Amino acid sequence: MTNVHRVVWSCLVTLACQTGLLAQSATAPQGTLVAVADIPKIFEASSQFASDRDAIQHQLKSVEEELAAVQKDLATRSQGLKDLNPDSPDYKRLEMELGRQAADLQVRVRQAKKDFLQREAGVYHDTYVKVLAAVERVATRHRIALVLRFDSREIDAADPQSVAQGVSRAVVFQRQLDITQLVVDELRSAATAAVERNNPRR
Repeated sequence: MTNVHRVVWSCLVTLACQTGLLAQSATAPQGTLVAVADIPKIFEASSQFASDRDAIQHQLKSVEEELAAVQKDLATRSQGLKDLNPDSPDYKRLEMELGRQAADLQVRVRQAKKDFLQREAGVYHDTYVKVLAAVERVATRHRIALVLRFDSREIDAADPQSVAQGVSRAVVFQRQLDITQLVVDELRSAATAAVERNNPRR
């Protein structure tokens, strides 16, 4: 936690204690100034996010299979060079043709990767926007002034990356301030309402 985070947290907790706003309910941190939310866990609970991500993965797999078939065809055709005289026009013509197609394949591979990353980023962005909106609605409903990103996963001592991420977490400890499930429920309600709006009953 940075010095700025420590100062902000100290000021908010002091003010909350002075005004008696840290009283908790059984279901939500009612009236508290501060709460936490596990964003990765919220993403994992989003069926729309999972569906969109799976669709992208499926399309990527189809493109990879198509490009692999082209690569295999080029490899097979390149074997035909062995049957030709390197000085013959046919050899040079086939060699140039295979070279152009191999270069085109590399361009297609790079473009496919770029498209995949852009679409994946779009899915993450759209989901995050929805999560932020849900967090805001929950925070407003329960009079929460600040929501901090929280990671509830256990630190894996055998994984250096997990340890590095764990010791860098902004929230070291919290008690009854987690609104993750409330946000998940809010997202599900919003998704259900959207479906009903798009498919009104007659």
